[in-house]
Parts: sequence; structure tokens; C-alpha cells
Amino acid sequence: MIDYIEVDRDDVVAIRVVGKIRAADLNGLSARVEEKLARYDTIRAYVELDEFDGFSAEALFGDVQLAVNHLGEVERKAVVGGGTWLAIAVDAADQLFSGVESRHFRTQERDLALRWIQDGRHADALTVDSLDHVETFVPDLAEGRAWFERCFGLHELERFRESAGPAGPVMLSPDEGYTKIALFEGFGPDTVGHRLVAFRVDARAFHRFLDFAPQVPVHGPDGQPVPDRESLDVQDHEVAISVYFCDPWGNRYEVTTYEVEDLRDLEAL
Repeated sequence: MIDYIEVDRDDVVAIRVVGKIRAADLNGLSARVEEKLARYDTIRAYVELDEFDGFSAEALFGDVQLAVNHLGEVERKAVVGGGTWLAIAVDAADQLFSGVESRHFRTQERDLALRWIQDGRHADALTVDSLDHVETFVPDLAEGRAWFERCFGLHELERFRESAGPAGPVMLSPDEGYTKIALFEGFGPDTVGHRLVAFRVDARAFHRFLDFAPQVPVHGPDGQPVPDRESLDVQDHEVAISVYFCDPWGNRYEVTTYEVEDLRDLEAL
């Protein structure tokens, strides 16, 4: 079924897809597209997927025909939802049909997608899933681990041990790893306190942020804006891939994703 979404910009066809698309749904969509194109040379498309269950056989043919009939008349397309597999498909289609500017957004980025399809503001701004961890220095890792266990009931996550060095991190969590404290061993005034805040995102958001970060801009440890994607400090930790940077005032941040294979698929396109 296709529901239509009202938006401010008149040359946008905005729909929400629920369940399976059938031929009758596409007939109505085709009529709306034709009505818009009678008034505009090009249009924009916004598609929101809500438990999308595919096409009927007849509708699949109709969808291909609709796309071919209007090739070159859609200048921008936003797709919301559908998971990483759809993000990869949208990126691939964007390369095949270079005249269409396409973006895939996660479900929680719906408002961002609606802004982008209408005026393009902050098209690649990062919407984080959650706080992932805070890095903290302690003089002795064993003592620090014991203190956090006694005080907050945190427990070490053993799956991070292989990627840790002699000085850490020891990853402690109250919720099996969704949020964490990363303990590092250090001494002196320069290694006391919390040194970094890390945010968690999925593979698609991470992939997009690498292009967007220099536009913010984010800064390097030297205090200078990072000029391009290649200059970002991206590190592969095997269990996760992270990018490290500072704000304009020197505070340190990390954006990390645990969807390592999905990210590699996106980066390979």
C-alpha cells in the first residue's frame, strides 16, 4: 500500500510504503507523478519504507516501466528505512543513473531526510544511535576495573581483550556492551580524567559521515580543520571501525560502527 505524505515543497512526490506494493498502488502513483510533471520540468521523490514487503509480480513490472518512462525527470530522491542492504542498492543506483542525486537515510533520520529532499540543508549530518563509550585514565587498570565494578556494578567485556594493548582499553559495561567505559592506564596530570567521548552509528551513517566531516569542519589534534576525507584519522579495530577528531576547542570525539562488513561493502562501491 502507498500512503501520500504532505510536504511544503510542491515539486516533491512523498510517499510511505506499507507492506506490499500492488499494481493499483503504482497506477495512483503514476498519475500523481504525471500531474507534477505537467507543472514542473523535474520533480523530487521521497520514499519512506514501513515494513516494506516487496512488489507483486505485476507491480514489479509497472515499477520498472514507471522508472524508465521518467528517467531524467527525477532530480533528487530520498529513501528512508530498509536497512544497510538498501543503502548499498541506493548507492549503486546513484552510480548507474548519475543524473539523480540519491540518499538513503535510516528510520531515525526521517526529519533530516525531509529537510534534505526539500532544501538540502545538512544533507549528511550525523544522527548518532547512542553514546558508545567514554575513555577514562586510571593509574592501574586492575585497581580501576575493581573500583568501577564496586561503585557502578560494571563488568569487563571479554570480547575486547584481544584488541587491547598493555595500557588498555579495558571495556566495562552495565548492559552487555551497549554503553561502556574504556579504561586506559596512565600517570600524571596529562593523563587524568575523561579524554574522549565516542558515539555509535550504523555502517551507512559512518560511511556518509566520512564525506561530511570535513564540511563541518572537524579538527585534527593540531587544532586545524581537517581538509578532506583522506586526512581523517580512521582506524580499523577489527571488532569496530572508528574515526577520531576534535571540535574547534580541542575536545576529542570518536564515531564508531560495529557493522564492519557492511561498511566495507559500502566503501567498495
